[in-house]
Amino acid sequence: MKLTPPQQRAYNALRASPTGKISSDESWRRILRTTMAALARKGLVELHLTTTERTRRHRTGRLSTYVTVTWTAELVPDLPDADALAELDLIIDNREGMLRPTQREQAAAYVAHTAPVVALEGSPARSADYSVCAAYREALEWPVSRLLDQVMMLRHMTGQRPLPGGLPAQNTGQPTDVWVLTAKTDGPRPGQELGRVRASTQNAAALRGNSLLNTRGGYQMRRLDAHELGGWVEDFRAHGMVLRLEAAGDDHRVVQVADGRALIYRRTPEEAKRDALGDLTALFALGSPSDPEPIHADRQTLS
Repeated sequence: MKLTPPQQRAYNALRASPTGKISSDESWRRILRTTMAALARKGLVELHLTTTERTRRHRTGRLSTYVTVTWTAELVPDLPDADALAELDLIIDNREGMLRPTQREQAAAYVAHTAPVVALEGSPARSADYSVCAAYREALEWPVSRLLDQVMMLRHMTGQRPLPGGLPAQNTGQPTDVWVLTAKTDGPRPGQELGRVRASTQNAAALRGNSLLNTRGGYQMRRLDAHELGGWVEDFRAHGMVLRLEAAGDDHRVVQVADGRALIYRRTPEEAKRDALGDLTALFALGSPSDPEPIHADRQTLS
C-alpha cells in the first residue's frame, strides 16, 4: 500500500510506539489529525476523536464558543500470513498449549479480524462500534487454551480448515443450504442442537434462526454437509417448542428437538405435521401445564 511521506512517518511512529498508540497531546511528533484520518481510511489505524466545547463571555455580554478536538490513534494489528497460521494449526494439532509472545499476538490478531466474518446478526462483533484493536487487546489476555480454541473454531467456521480429528474432506459430502443452530460454547465441541433452518446465506439463516428460536442471537450456527442431513425435512415452532419433521423408514414423524422424543408418526409428511399441530393445539386448549408430558408416538399403519 502506497503512503505519502507524512503518512509513512506517522505509521512508522505508531509501529515504534511501545503502546501502539499516539495522541494529539504528543505535539512534539508534529503529526496532523488529517494524516491519521487518512491512515484510518486505509484501515491501518483506528482513530478516536474527542470534542470539547468551552464558552467564554466577553465584557460586552457576547458569548464565544471554542471547540477543541483531541484525537488518539491506535495501530490496527496485522493479520497473520499463511506461514504464521500454519504454525498455529500445527500447535493446535499437537495440543502443545504453549505460545511464544509473537504467536500469541498473531492468534489474537486473527481472532480480532475474523470474528466479524462469522458473527451472527446482533452480536457485538457485527455492531458498528466493533473495534479490532479493542478485541485484539482483550484476546491477548485470554488463557492460551481459550485463544487456541477460538482460532481453531474460526478457521473451521470460515471454511479455511476442518476441525482436527474430523472427517476427511472427501467424506463430508457437498455443502447444503441447511444450517444447524447450537447452544454457545467456548470450547471446540458444539453445544446442544437447538434447531435447523434452510437458507442460502448466513444472514438469512440467522434471521430464520431468530424466528425459529424466538430469540435474537445467543447461539452458534454452521452449514451442514449432505451426509449430516439424514431424514430431516424441516423444523418449525409450535406452542413454544421447536419441533422437527423427519423421515423414519417408510413413515414420517414429528419429534421434539430438545429431547428427541417422538410426538406422532404418519405415512406422509403433510399428515404428520398437520396431526401433530392439531394434537398440540387440543392439548393446550385443555389447560395443560406449561411443560406438559409429550404426546406419545402413535404409529398408524395405513392400508
